[in-house]
Amino acid sequence: MAQEIREAPAHYVAFDCLQFAGENVMRLPYEQRRRKLEQLFAEAELGPPWTLCPMTRDRNQALRWMREWAAADAGLEGIVAKKLSEPYRPGVRGWSKIRVRATTEAVVGAVTGPHRRTTRR
Repeated sequence: MAQEIREAPAHYVAFDCLQFAGENVMRLPYEQRRRKLEQLFAEAELGPPWTLCPMTRDRNQALRWMREWAAADAGLEGIVAKKLSEPYRPGVRGWSKIRVRATTEAVVGAVTGPHRRTTRR
């Protein structure tokens, strides 16, 4: 197991902040919670394995990240879109997830019934 940990270490990717300095901040809009999360990372000088999830307001940038990271096989499942003005509401989904869709073309064949080798005479 130690080898697997060295080869593929786990990372914690933070994308929201629900408590800050002992205070519940769920009622604050996401924009303010995000600022607190960024402040936490800056003040604590957090680095790997702690990762601050990138955030943008630019749709084209988000789509570019999605294409690039999916192509790099970075384990990207998709991107999340949140309203900047929304508080965090436990048990209520206040965001949308846009999933990466990997597709390919294939030909699928099958044989039904008994498989017999035919011989020609």
